[in-house]
Amino acid sequence: PLPETGTIVAFTDGLIERSGESIDEGLERARTEAAGDEVELPELLDRLVAAVPGGRGEDDIAIVGVRWRT
Repeated sequence: PLPETGTIVAFTDGLIERSGESIDEGLERARTEAAGDEVELPELLDRLVAAVPGGRGEDDIAIVGVRWRT
């Protein structure tokens, strides 16, 4: 069963993988950006992309989010 409210964010590896950095570091960076203040979904997705070190880098990034409130 789903909770009454929630957010799911799916993304490609371009959001979290960086040369010289472990995947765990990238995942933790994304978790940190997603936690805390609840913001509108577009702002959340923008924050996640903006937090990528060195900008978008050489890999493409695809990200999609779904939020529900019942």
